[in-house]
Amino acid sequence: ADTEAFAHRLAAMILELAETAMSEPHGAASIDVVVFPELALTLDLHAKLSSLLKAKIPTLELLISGVSTGEKMRKGNFVSVTRHEKTPSPSDTPRLLSATREKHHRWKLDRPQLESYRLTGELNPKFQWWENIDLLSRRIDFTTFRKRSVLAAMICEDLARVDPCQELLRAVGPNLVVALLMDAPQRVDRWPARYATILAEDPGCSVLTLTSRGLMTRQHCHGGHQSTKDEDRVIGLWRDDDSGGAKELHCPVACQGVWLKLWSSTVTDISLDGRADIHGKSWSYGKHRPLELPNAAKRYADILGPDDCDLLNQKK
Repeated sequence: ADTEAFAHRLAAMILELAETAMSEPHGAASIDVVVFPELALTLDLHAKLSSLLKAKIPTLELLISGVSTGEKMRKGNFVSVTRHEKTPSPSDTPRLLSATREKHHRWKLDRPQLESYRLTGELNPKFQWWENIDLLSRRIDFTTFRKRSVLAAMICEDLARVDPCQELLRAVGPNLVVALLMDAPQRVDRWPARYATILAEDPGCSVLTLTSRGLMTRQHCHGGHQSTKDEDRVIGLWRDDDSGGAKELHCPVACQGVWLKLWSSTVTDISLDGRADIHGKSWSYGKHRPLELPNAAKRYADILGPDDCDLLNQKK
């Protein structure tokens, strides 16, 4: 019952963010994809939210989220991608096609990271702390959308570590790679930008990294990366082979989401043996805009959390 109620509140907040994006001058014509960072939802919440959002946002095609364990799954760190399949008639119930796979590498917290996130009072910095997840399988899922585009979702260390699945990823050459992180601000001089660059160098492949507001709020509150200016809080990074470098996606303290506009264009993909696909798709950066909801600290306190609400109240 609590999951159901929370899913409705979260869906209402997302719908309000979507309406804000579409109501602004030169804003969004439609909302097609909703993305959450690593471990943002439970699997049950992801499933309930998928159904609710499809009913509230008919144009929605994809819901991508990092998820933690559900009631029917073992403990772990997963990524779920749900595609909303179009139906012949608007009155038909849409099919939700979901794929969930686990993280391939544990996160290791060493002393510098413990100090950066101000966790030395909870975890002894003399030790190295590894993420408590089982590593039982390596798999990568590909999701087709818009008929001629392929998406692959990755989780944090899977982007940076040497992994057999990366060979498959490069072989398939997805049009879009979404890497969900629990990390510090996504600045162009940090590690996600370096690894995103490697993937984005493949023609037609674009990369989005997205991290958690929660860790940035923690760092700000405890003296780490300060979010004193709007451009300090970089929640995401976009990289493609056409936009002239990585684009930092800013989400100031006063904002609760970011609208990202992408352009698609037809490209010719050529395989190593010389075959050409003249119907390939490439996704490139258009623009992005932070989204601010009125009285968010009061209306969505249970979603934002006490630290974020305190920062919002200080901004008044």
